[in-house]
Amino acid sequence: MKSLYQTLLYVAIGAVCVTSAQAQVAKDNFNGYGNGILTEISDWRDGTDGTVSDSFTVAGGEMAIVRTNRALTQWVVYDIPVQTGLFTMTWTMRYEGAADSYADVGVCLSDSANYNLNGNNAPDYNEQGFMVRMYNEGVFDARNGDLAGGGTYARLADVDYRDGTTFALRVVVSILDSSYSVYVRPVGGDEVMIAEEFLFRRIESAETGGSNAIAIWNNDSTADTMVYIDNLLLRAGEQTDVPVDENPANIDSWELMD
Repeated sequence: MKSLYQTLLYVAIGAVCVTSAQAQVAKDNFNGYGNGILTEISDWRDGTDGTVSDSFTVAGGEMAIVRTNRALTQWVVYDIPVQTGLFTMTWTMRYEGAADSYADVGVCLSDSANYNLNGNNAPDYNEQGFMVRMYNEGVFDARNGDLAGGGTYARLADVDYRDGTTFALRVVVSILDSSYSVYVRPVGGDEVMIAEEFLFRRIESAETGGSNAIAIWNNDSTADTMVYIDNLLLRAGEQTDVPVDENPANIDSWELMD
């Protein structure tokens, strides 16, 4: 395990290019940034109201999330072109730590116009669209929302993440009815559906008309645990694969291509 200088949560995020038949994202390696606080050296922005999201850093060519204040949930946000219709978001995720420890890290897709609903311009849980997380019960789950900021976390099957396996996550999103389905597959194993047509926690605004932000939170993970996220990718339509790139890459210069 890598050495940890405080609490720990390392995350490497990557994107790969796909064929022109799909909405594509551009690839951009983290290695060009050097080390530092993520929001100070890239186009990711702080999502923590009035506070630099300093638990999100770049270290050794990876996006590294390190717990610096366990009393405060920290967020970072990356703004993307507005996504509408049917599309698929995929990534890989792996936990490292004791079997009796846990992570609390979540990946969301949302409408950034909703971030003003709580009286500031910072994301909060009740302002998100889809929400998929590793949680303190040691399993993956997702938010089955009510489109108005409520709902409950739920899962259709238990997939324990604490054995160090790399999992491929696939989320099929329909903006038309503000719903999504989530599939989790351990490397070398079979895909398991953990959410089927769950509703967004918060519906998109009429102003935006779709999803235009990726938000990641870092909450109350146990000390001496790590989570790795890689191969993050958005594509048009319902895709059934989770492309994997061997080299960590960021999404700092994402753009949809015609």
